[in-house]
Amino acid sequence: MSAAVAEDRQMTIELSMAKLQSDGAHIQSDFRDLKADLKDVRSDLGSFKSEFYAFKSEFHSFKFEVAREFGAVKASIETVGTQIEKAKLWTILTAVGTILSMLSSMVVVVRVLKL
Repeated sequence: MSAAVAEDRQMTIELSMAKLQSDGAHIQSDFRDLKADLKDVRSDLGSFKSEFYAFKSEFHSFKFEVAREFGAVKASIETVGTQIEKAKLWTILTAVGTILSMLSSMVVVVRVLKL
């Protein structure tokens, strides 16, 4: 009986060793796959990094362009303000000139009627 038990144990040990070897092979295969995946992730990360820096550069250019355009708009608004002030002054001067012209015409009419 002890020979049968020993033989049974030997078979169990051999089956366990075969299972361990198979599991070890699976683990090695999984590690190889994991290494390949990590290389892909590194590659993707590198391309993401370069795209991010390109975006960052474009964003800074856009920011500079927007600031320049706002400066141009501000200058245009100031120019429009100056033009409005000039138009107001021209309107006032024209109105004063018209009133003085009407007054002088009235003076002439009054003098003519007095004679």
